[in-house]
Amino acid sequence: MSKNKREKKHPRYYALAAYQMLEKFTDDYMATFLGVSKRTYKDKVNGYSDFTPAEALAISQLLKKSQDEIFLT
Repeated sequence: MSKNKREKKHPRYYALAAYQMLEKFTDDYMATFLGVSKRTYKDKVNGYSDFTPAEALAISQLLKKSQDEIFLT
């Protein structure tokens, strides 16, 4: 693997992206809601870093879905 490529920690959270789209929440909105940058949010969704337990709880409450529905891939 090249030094420039980052390794993923987990698969992409497709369900999170789908539920976010259904609620019409933008990536900017989600990032602001969590208090992180848009790039940080996208990295977490795409598997390059992890959501904290507090972030996962906040997202599940915002989207009105269980954490299992959102984060189990």
